[in-house]
Amino acid sequence: MGVASNLGLAYTDLGDSASAIKYHERHLQLAERKNNLLSRGVALTNLGTAYQDVGKLPEAIASFEKALEILRKIKDLKNLGRVAANLASVYLDLGEPEKALPLYRQSLRTARKFGDRPGEAILLGGLGKTYLMSGDEAHSIRYHKKHLAIAQEFHDRREIINALGNLSLGYLGVEGKWEQARECAADSLKIAREIGDRQAEANALGRLGVVYLQIGEYEKTIEYCR
Repeated sequence: MGVASNLGLAYTDLGDSASAIKYHERHLQLAERKNNLLSRGVALTNLGTAYQDVGKLPEAIASFEKALEILRKIKDLKNLGRVAANLASVYLDLGEPEKALPLYRQSLRTARKFGDRPGEAILLGGLGKTYLMSGDEAHSIRYHKKHLAIAQEFHDRREIINALGNLSLGYLGVEGKWEQARECAADSLKIAREIGDRQAEANALGRLGVVYLQIGEYEKTIEYCR
């Protein structure tokens, strides 16, 4: 079972989701044959992630829900919280924040119970994105500020970039907060360039372009979106 699981994870890292799914399905079949609940939970979780990567969201939901059922049965609270967060992210992909919100809250409680501060930061970010999608910018900003504080505590520059970028989007939705939106986007751009993260740099440039579009500075919009 371990070989199939490891091969699935390796193909995920290589970006070959089709092969990853094949090996995670093989892992699941072996786990079911041996009636190994923990291994079934792991296989279903990995399958859900692989399905999400290729946009097969109904299949991802089904896999994560089956994994949650098993984890509840074996009382694996730590992984229960992690899989609930995975399921929440699928609902965000589907544009259903009302279904994501209770799952992220459940995961956050679990992360705090186990003292998982880096995990807490990521979940605070998930809650911030969920509230933003719901049109609640005030709560979104609140949670992204908490996300940023923990990321800074651990000097996690990639999470700092994520938190700043999402804060920028939150401020952008509040009239009169465009300068804060610009500052957050500019700070995320600076860090992205320092660590050489081209994708994060492109995202930050896009956010800056949107900020300048909002305030009517069209030349700067063109400069950052070019």
